[in-house]
Amino acid sequence: MGRAVTWYWEKQPIAVVNEDPFLSGTYYTCLDTTEYVKILSIATRQINDETDGKSINLRTTLEGITGTNYAYVENNNTWYYWYRHQISEGNVHGLSIRMYGYYSPLPYRSAKIEVRSASALGTNPELDCRIQYAIRKEV
Repeated sequence: MGRAVTWYWEKQPIAVVNEDPFLSGTYYTCLDTTEYVKILSIATRQINDETDGKSINLRTTLEGITGTNYAYVENNNTWYYWYRHQISEGNVHGLSIRMYGYYSPLPYRSAKIEVRSASALGTNPELDCRIQYAIRKEV
């Protein structure tokens, strides 16, 4: 006889940051939870009227451990995706213009995700971040 299911993952509404305009160098919180959470995807972009590249920083605090991922955004209005995977030497995090198909979400006891641009703003700047996630729920 198998064990009874005592919990499940419930997908939540997408967490959103849409700062228009925003302050360069200021982190904006997109997700901050102390619930048992599974990050399914994170996407971020910066838009402005110039074609010059900009720098995006994504700061992740997962179970109290903070890491910052940087991307030099060469193409204005291009989404960058956070990836995390396990290798034998430890975890690898980053931002990429393509979404990795082998990404496997891991559960965390707490998560805080923040985004900022560290570049000069340009005109009509907009900073976006979207997080798909699920929360563990008891039956």
